[in-house]
Amino acid sequence: MKKTVLVVEDQEMNREILKALLEDRYTVIGAENGLEALEILKTDSERISAILLDIVMPVMDGYGFLEEFKKEPEYNKIPVIVTTDKDADETEEKALALGANDFVNKPYNIKVLLRRIDNLIDMKESIYRLRDAERDSLTGAYNRKAFYRKAKEIIKSNPEEKYQIIASDIEKFKYFNDAFGWKEGDSLLKFYTEMLNGIFENKDVLFARAHSDIFYFLSKESDNIINTLIYATKMVYQRFYEAKISFKFGVYNIEDKSIIINSMCDNAIAACNQAKLTYDHDVYIYDDALMSKNKQNIQITKTMKQSLMNEDFKVYYQPKYDIQTNKMIGAEALIRWQHPELGFISPGEFIPIFEENGFITELDIYIWEHVCGFIEKMKNEHNKILPVSVNVSRKDIYKEGLPEILKSMVERHNLSPTYLHLEITESAYMENTENILEVVRRLKEYGFIIEMDDFGSGYSSLASLNQMPFDTIKLDKSLVDYVGNENGEKLLKFIVQLVQSLGMKITAEGVEYKEQLDFLENLNCDDIQGFYFSKPLMLADFSAKLTENN
Repeated sequence: MKKTVLVVEDQEMNREILKALLEDRYTVIGAENGLEALEILKTDSERISAILLDIVMPVMDGYGFLEEFKKEPEYNKIPVIVTTDKDADETEEKALALGANDFVNKPYNIKVLLRRIDNLIDMKESIYRLRDAERDSLTGAYNRKAFYRKAKEIIKSNPEEKYQIIASDIEKFKYFNDAFGWKEGDSLLKFYTEMLNGIFENKDVLFARAHSDIFYFLSKESDNIINTLIYATKMVYQRFYEAKISFKFGVYNIEDKSIIINSMCDNAIAACNQAKLTYDHDVYIYDDALMSKNKQNIQITKTMKQSLMNEDFKVYYQPKYDIQTNKMIGAEALIRWQHPELGFISPGEFIPIFEENGFITELDIYIWEHVCGFIEKMKNEHNKILPVSVNVSRKDIYKEGLPEILKSMVERHNLSPTYLHLEITESAYMENTENILEVVRRLKEYGFIIEMDDFGSGYSSLASLNQMPFDTIKLDKSLVDYVGNENGEKLLKFIVQLVQSLGMKITAEGVEYKEQLDFLENLNCDDIQGFYFSKPLMLADFSAKLTENN
C-alpha cells in the first residue's frame, strides 16, 4: 500500500505538479492553506507519512501551521519538508526553528525530492518504532526494559553522583479492578502517569511503569523525591476518592554501582513489600535486615527444585478428632522443609515465596502424591482408612486440568476421592469467583470433599458460604481464640449455627486448651484439630498412632 503525502500549497497548479511528480510512489492529498491542513490532520493524521509545506499562503501561512502543528504530540512522527524558492535562507532558518525537518528548493529536482521524502519517512518511522518498543502501551511511560537500560546509562555516566531507586505499588489494586472494572483501573494508572509527567517534566527523574500497578523511579539521592511522589498520590486519592486506595513505596539507596539494575529494582520492590506489612508507614527504606532476608529468599528460590528432588520437604500429619467421641477421624497434611544449608525453614517463610514464583503448584502436587501413597499403603497393609486433608493453593486453581490431575492421582493409587479432602483457603475465593466455582464444581462431581480453610481470617466469608458448594468449614485459630471473650463467644456461636444450618460440617483449628474444647463441644462443633490433642507428627509417628487406634 502506498504511503500518503499531504501537500500544503495555495497554488492549484503547484499542487497538481507535485501530485504528478509523486503519485507513482505516494498517494497525494492537498490542502490550500495551513488551516485546511490542520483540519485534515485532526481526522486523518494516522495515514499521513509526510507533509510538503509552502510558506506563503493566505488564511494561515506555513509559519502559523508549524506553530500549531508542534502543539500536538501525536503529529511529531510526521516529517515536514518546507518548499522554498532559491536563496531563501531566512525562510529556511525560521522554518527549521519552528520544527520543520528539511527543505527543498523550487523548481523541484524530482530525484532529490523523492530521496528526501523517503529518507525522512524512514528516519521518523525508525525513531517511533524504537520509541514504541520502549514505551508502555497503556500509559506511554517507559517500560521496564527501557528503564533498566536508561538507568544503567545514567548511573554509569555520573560516577560521582549518588542515586536511589524507588518502587511504588498500589495496595490491593486487583480488588480495585474487581470492584470498579478494568477500564477504571486503566484510567487510574493513566491519571497517575499524567501526574508524574507534569511533576517531573523539568526534573532529572527517570520513571517507568514496570508492570501492572508497579512503577520504578531513578533519582539523585539528594532530591526529596518521596515527598513529591506522595503529593502525586494525593492527587490520585482525590480523583478516585471512593476507592480508598493506598500507595506504598520502597527505597533502595545505591551504594554498590556494580550491582545490576534488575537487582537494584528487586531490592526496591522488597522494601515496598515490607512497607505493605507495616500499616503505619507508607515508605520503607531497604536496610541490612531486609538485605539478609532478601539473600535468604534468593537462596530459597535457587535451591527449591533440587530440594524437592532430594525430598528435603517432609509431609507431617496433624490428627483430627471427633469432638463427641475424642476418636481420631482424619488428619491434615502439612509440609516442613529441612534445608541442607539453612536448616529448618518455617512454611510461613517459604510458602509466600513459592506462591509468588509459581513453585507452590509443584510442591502441592508432591504433597498430594505422598499423601495418596501413604493412604494406599495404610489401606493395603493395615486395613486402616483415614481421610487426609491437603491444601490447594489459589495458584493451583489456575492450573489447566486441575480436577483431572487430582482424579487421575487417586485412581492411580486405587483410592476413592473421598479419602483426599481438598482445603482451599478463604482468600482464594476473593480473586476469581467464577473460575474457582467452576473448578470446585468439577471436583465435587468427581467425588472430592471440599473444605474452606482459614474461615474468619479474611473479608468475604459469608458471601463465600452462599456461593461455594463446601462440605466442611474450618474455623481459623483466630476465631477459636475468642473463647473466654463474651462478645467473641457470641460471634463464634453465631458462625457455627449459621454454617451448620447450611448443611456443612465444622472443623475447629488451633484448639489448645480444655476451655476451648468444652465450649466448642457445647456448640456441637463436629471435629477438632490442634495441640490439645496432637501436634503435627512425622510420618513414622503418625503411622504408629494410626495403627494403634481403632
